Amino acid sequence: MTAAKGVKPSHTYAKAGSYEVRLTVTDDSGKTGTVSKKVSVGAPAGEPSVARFSISCWYDACDFDAGQNSDKDGDIASYAWKFGDGQTGSGVTAKHT
Repeated sequence: MTAAKGVKPSHTYAKAGSYEVRLTVTDDSGKTGTVSKKVSVGAPAGEPSVARFSISCWYDACDFDAGQNSDKDGDIASYAWKFGDGQTGSGVTAKHT
């Protein structure tokens, strides 16, 4: 168990999880008050990526851009495109005719 003193202590947890934090305050007469709260730390488990893309076409040639995507708990690892005509692509941007 690690203890800290002061009005605004800082603590770094060794791993993600849910922890119970307890605060005890003592006044100048030696009387105490205690409160506990749960805190969740680390990246949220299983947060889905937000998938978005824009399209720009000139006749039958189209440019696809997924650069505005985001992921709350990390970086996006891959991009897989299915163009609806049996063809596929990969990467943040793709071209398809």
